[in-house]
Amino acid sequence: MSFSDPFDAWAGVSNAGMFTFGRSFTSDPFNTPFGASGQSPSLATTISNGYGNYNAGYLQLTFSNWHGLTMKTNFTMSKALGTGNVVQASSSFSTVDPFNIRNNYGLQSYDQKFNFNLFFNYAPPYYSSQKGVLGHVLGGWSISPLFVYGSGFPVQVSTATSTAGP
Repeated sequence: MSFSDPFDAWAGVSNAGMFTFGRSFTSDPFNTPFGASGQSPSLATTISNGYGNYNAGYLQLTFSNWHGLTMKTNFTMSKALGTGNVVQASSSFSTVDPFNIRNNYGLQSYDQKFNFNLFFNYAPPYYSSQKGVLGHVLGGWSISPLFVYGSGFPVQVSTATSTAGP
Protein backbone atom coordinates (compact mmCIF):
# COMPACT_ATOMS: atom_id res chain seq x y z
CA MET A 1 0.00 0.00 0.00
CA SER A 2 1.27 3.46 -0.96
CA PHE A 3 -0.06 6.69 0.51
CA SER A 4 0.53 10.21 -0.78
CA ASP A 5 0.01 12.07 2.51
CA PRO A 6 -0.57 11.38 6.23
CA PHE A 7 -4.33 11.78 5.86
CA ASP A 8 -4.45 8.94 3.29
CA ALA A 9 -2.24 6.77 5.52
CA TRP A 10 -4.45 7.16 8.61
CA ALA A 11 -7.61 6.72 6.50
CA GLY A 12 -6.13 3.49 5.07
CA VAL A 13 -5.51 2.16 8.57
CA SER A 14 -9.05 3.09 9.60
CA ASN A 15 -10.67 1.58 6.48
CA ALA A 16 -8.68 -1.65 6.81
CA GLY A 17 -10.36 -2.22 10.17
CA MET A 18 -7.10 -2.20 12.12
CA PHE A 19 -8.15 0.78 14.19
CA THR A 20 -11.30 2.91 14.22
CA PHE A 21 -10.80 6.63 14.70
CA GLY A 22 -14.40 7.42 15.65
CA ARG A 23 -15.60 9.04 12.42
CA SER A 24 -12.79 11.59 12.33
CA PHE A 25 -11.92 11.04 8.65
CA THR A 26 -14.02 11.84 5.62
CA SER A 27 -13.62 8.35 4.21
CA ASP A 28 -14.70 6.51 7.38
CA PRO A 29 -17.79 4.39 6.74
CA PHE A 30 -21.11 5.04 8.46
CA ASN A 31 -22.47 2.35 10.77
CA THR A 32 -25.85 2.21 9.03
CA PRO A 33 -27.71 -0.49 7.09
CA PHE A 34 -28.21 1.97 4.20
CA GLY A 35 -24.75 1.52 2.68
CA ALA A 36 -23.45 5.09 3.07
CA SER A 37 -19.70 5.10 2.62
CA GLY A 38 -18.42 8.46 3.86
CA GLN A 39 -19.20 11.87 5.18
CA SER A 40 -19.11 15.39 3.81
CA PRO A 41 -15.52 16.66 3.54
CA SER A 42 -16.50 20.23 4.47
CA LEU A 43 -19.36 22.43 5.44
CA ALA A 44 -19.50 25.87 3.81
CA THR A 45 -22.49 28.14 4.07
CA THR A 46 -23.00 30.11 0.89
CA ILE A 47 -26.51 31.33 1.55
CA SER A 48 -27.72 34.88 2.00
CA ASN A 49 -28.61 34.94 5.67
CA GLY A 50 -26.29 37.65 6.96
CA TYR A 51 -27.15 41.04 8.37
CA GLY A 52 -25.63 44.47 8.67
CA ASN A 53 -26.26 48.05 9.69
CA TYR A 54 -25.13 51.53 8.76
CA ASN A 55 -24.94 54.27 11.37
CA ALA A 56 -24.25 57.88 10.38
CA GLY A 57 -24.43 61.47 11.50
CA TYR A 58 -24.99 64.13 8.86
CA LEU A 59 -24.49 67.91 9.02
CA GLN A 60 -25.40 70.23 6.14
CA LEU A 61 -25.08 73.97 5.51
CA THR A 62 -26.74 75.64 2.51
CA PHE A 63 -27.28 79.18 1.30
CA SER A 64 -28.73 80.33 -2.02
CA ASN A 65 -28.14 83.32 -4.27
CA TRP A 66 -26.26 85.64 -1.93
CA HIS A 67 -24.76 88.20 -4.33
CA GLY A 68 -24.71 85.55 -7.05
CA LEU A 69 -23.18 82.84 -4.80
CA THR A 70 -24.88 79.54 -3.94
CA MET A 71 -23.15 77.05 -1.65
CA LYS A 72 -23.93 73.64 -0.23
CA THR A 73 -21.63 71.70 2.08
CA ASN A 74 -22.13 68.54 4.10
CA PHE A 75 -20.13 66.36 6.45
CA THR A 76 -20.93 62.72 7.21
CA MET A 77 -19.42 60.54 9.94
CA SER A 78 -20.44 56.91 9.61
CA LYS A 79 -19.72 53.27 10.33
CA ALA A 80 -20.80 50.26 8.25
CA LEU A 81 -20.95 46.94 10.12
CA GLY A 82 -22.17 43.52 9.05
CA THR A 83 -21.47 39.82 8.62
CA GLY A 84 -19.98 40.11 5.12
CA ASN A 85 -20.78 41.83 1.86
CA VAL A 86 -20.30 39.23 -0.84
CA VAL A 87 -22.81 38.00 -3.37
CA GLN A 88 -24.50 34.66 -2.83
CA ALA A 89 -22.89 33.26 -6.00
CA SER A 90 -19.41 33.59 -4.46
CA SER A 91 -17.91 30.15 -3.91
CA SER A 92 -14.69 31.35 -2.31
CA PHE A 93 -16.24 32.86 0.83
CA SER A 94 -17.78 31.10 3.78
CA THR A 95 -18.50 32.06 7.35
CA VAL A 96 -15.92 31.76 10.10
CA ASP A 97 -18.34 29.66 12.15
CA PRO A 98 -21.38 28.28 10.28
CA PHE A 99 -23.14 27.58 13.59
CA ASN A 100 -22.77 31.17 14.84
CA ILE A 101 -22.89 33.74 12.03
CA ARG A 102 -22.32 36.54 14.57
CA ASN A 103 -18.62 35.62 14.58
CA ASN A 104 -18.31 37.28 11.14
CA TYR A 105 -19.71 40.61 12.36
CA GLY A 106 -17.36 43.56 11.84
CA LEU A 107 -16.41 46.46 9.59
CA GLN A 108 -17.48 46.19 5.95
CA SER A 109 -15.11 46.73 3.03
CA TYR A 110 -17.05 49.83 1.94
CA ASP A 111 -16.83 51.52 5.36
CA GLN A 112 -15.72 55.15 4.94
CA LYS A 113 -15.69 56.90 8.31
CA PHE A 114 -15.54 60.56 7.19
CA ASN A 115 -16.94 62.20 4.06
CA PHE A 116 -16.95 65.94 3.27
CA ASN A 117 -18.50 67.63 0.20
CA LEU A 118 -18.36 71.31 -0.75
CA PHE A 119 -20.10 72.83 -3.78
CA PHE A 120 -20.05 76.47 -4.93
CA ASN A 121 -21.87 78.06 -7.81
CA TYR A 122 -21.04 81.68 -8.61
CA ALA A 123 -22.98 83.49 -11.32
CA PRO A 124 -21.44 86.94 -11.85
CA PRO A 125 -24.12 89.59 -12.34
CA TYR A 126 -22.11 91.38 -15.05
CA TYR A 127 -23.77 91.56 -18.47
CA SER A 128 -26.55 89.18 -17.40
CA SER A 129 -29.29 91.73 -18.04
CA GLN A 130 -27.96 92.93 -21.38
CA LYS A 131 -29.65 91.94 -24.60
CA GLY A 132 -27.89 91.49 -27.89
CA VAL A 133 -24.50 90.03 -28.81
CA LEU A 134 -22.56 91.40 -25.80
CA GLY A 135 -25.12 90.00 -23.32
CA HIS A 136 -25.14 86.59 -25.01
CA VAL A 137 -21.34 86.29 -25.14
CA LEU A 138 -20.31 87.75 -21.77
CA GLY A 139 -23.43 87.22 -19.64
CA GLY A 140 -24.94 84.07 -18.17
CA TRP A 141 -21.68 82.34 -17.21
CA SER A 142 -21.26 80.53 -13.90
CA ILE A 143 -18.30 79.02 -12.07
CA SER A 144 -18.96 75.81 -10.12
CA PRO A 145 -16.06 74.24 -8.21
CA LEU A 146 -16.61 70.99 -6.34
CA PHE A 147 -14.47 69.60 -3.50
CA VAL A 148 -14.92 66.08 -2.12
CA TYR A 149 -12.87 64.48 0.65
CA GLY A 150 -13.23 61.01 2.14
CA SER A 151 -11.16 59.31 4.81
CA GLY A 152 -10.61 56.28 2.59
CA PHE A 153 -11.65 52.67 2.64
CA PRO A 154 -9.97 49.97 4.75
CA VAL A 155 -6.92 48.73 2.85
CA GLN A 156 -6.23 45.04 2.38
CA VAL A 157 -2.58 44.23 1.77
CA SER A 158 -1.91 41.28 -0.54
CA THR A 159 1.30 39.50 -1.45
CA ALA A 160 1.98 36.64 -3.83
CA THR A 161 1.65 34.06 -1.06
CA SER A 162 -0.85 35.43 1.44
CA THR A 163 -3.35 38.13 2.30
CA ALA A 164 -3.35 40.34 5.38
CA GLY A 165 -6.46 42.02 6.72
CA PRO A 166 -7.19 45.74 6.98
